[in-house]
Amino acid sequence: MGQPRFSQRLARIPRSAIHEMTRLSKEIKDVAFLSWAKPTSGAPAHIREAAIEAIRRGVVDGYSESPGLPALRQEIAKKLGRDNGIPAGPSQILVTVGAIEGLAASILAVVDPGDEVILPTPTYSTHINHVLMASAKPVFVPTLEEQGFILDIEGIRKAISPRTRAIMYCTPSNPTGTVFVEQQLRELAEIALERDLMVITDEAYEYFTFDGNRHFSIASVPGMERNAISCFTFTKTYAMTGWRIGYVHADADWIPQINKAHIPLAICVPVVSQYAALAALTGPQDCIAKFRAEY
Repeated sequence: MGQPRFSQRLARIPRSAIHEMTRLSKEIKDVAFLSWAKPTSGAPAHIREAAIEAIRRGVVDGYSESPGLPALRQEIAKKLGRDNGIPAGPSQILVTVGAIEGLAASILAVVDPGDEVILPTPTYSTHINHVLMASAKPVFVPTLEEQGFILDIEGIRKAISPRTRAIMYCTPSNPTGTVFVEQQLRELAEIALERDLMVITDEAYEYFTFDGNRHFSIASVPGMERNAISCFTFTKTYAMTGWRIGYVHADADWIPQINKAHIPLAICVPVVSQYAALAALTGPQDCIAKFRAEY
């Protein structure tokens, strides 16, 4: 028998270095775990109790609406307005299996094979794989290391070609820790609007900024309502790594298209995790400051 014929789409994606490090670490005793972004503690008790209560009430055994529980989307919309300056309603929210699935679904909704996506680097390696899995081309624009890994705005402008469809980044940045400043993100928004490009963001570490740095969401820039797709997660904020729940904010016209990718990938987020996330948003928020202080 011959060798299996893997799809070129996946064959050209290298094995995950992060997961390989994790595998190797299990072969050694007393390892300092610097692989996955694993919280130092579990989810707060009120979040766990909400999940247990939802199980007892028998409300988690069926599917939810594909975009997520209406009550959860309503609370997410409130959070986006309060903490991110993003005017939002439930029709602009899609609950996803972590930010990672939201990013994958968003890329699939935005690009066609052969399109280009600009990625400021260093960046989270999975973002590159999202682009490759969509049969698109990642275009790397190095950040300015000597200035603390800030965006190279002129470099991004020069990298734009007729095939460019989107710019994708994470802030606060994984792996550099840089928080992209508001002024630069406003300049990036100007470029996106001028060239009609989508900006896809990973804002997983939004609450974990230090030394006077402040997180800024590009979707809050007036005019970016139709050009920004913003992905968030409960994973880091509430130490809910294993609950696998995040969400996407986009214009109401974009959400049904992203949902078309979300359904074959996940159908819906596990309903028990949605009830836990609802408790996270409506319950005490002092846990965020606690986690931030620990980190």
